[in-house]
Amino acid sequence: MPFRKKSCLSIFIILSIFPFFTAFAQNKLSYISGMVYDKDSGDPLQDAIVLIRGMKEEYGTDKDGKFKIRLYPGNHRFVISFIGYEEMDTLVNTGNRSFLKFGLKHNNELKGIVITSGRKTENITRPYMGVQNLSGPEIKEIPALMGEVDVIKAIQLLPGVQSTSEGSSGFTVR
Repeated sequence: MPFRKKSCLSIFIILSIFPFFTAFAQNKLSYISGMVYDKDSGDPLQDAIVLIRGMKEEYGTDKDGKFKIRLYPGNHRFVISFIGYEEMDTLVNTGNRSFLKFGLKHNNELKGIVITSGRKTENITRPYMGVQNLSGPEIKEIPALMGEVDVIKAIQLLPGVQSTSEGSSGFTVR
C-alpha cells in the first residue's frame, strides 16, 4: 500500500507540472527565416534592413534577399526598409511560422532638397569689402615649413597677396 501512495503521488506531481514544462518549451528561442523582395518584379532585395521593434539588432538580407533571425515565438513588429522603397511596418505572429515573405513597393516620390547659404546678407552688413582677418588659431592650422609657423607665409596664402621675389620676405597686396 505505501508503494501505491508514493507512485500515485509522483504521477500526480508529474501531471501537475507537465503544463508548466510545455509552456516553457513553447517559449524557447527558434529560428525564423524570411525573404524580402520587390513586390512588382519579384526580384530579391539584397542588403534590405529587417528590424524587430524592441530588439537592438538590425538584420540584413543576403544576395537572395533572405534573412534568418533567432527569437521567441509570439507577436513581433517587423520593420523592413530598403533604399528607394516604402518602409513596411507590420505585426507578425511567429508562433506557427518558420518562413516569412515581405514584398516592398517602389517609392517614386523624391523628397525635396533645400540648399541655403549660411550668410545671406554678408555683403550688405560688412562695412569693409575685401578685408580678410586671420586669427592666431587659424594661422597655427596652416602647415608649417621646417616646424615653424610663419605669419608672413600665412598672409601670402590669402587671395590678392603675392610674394615679391623668391627668397625674400616681401609681398605685394592688390
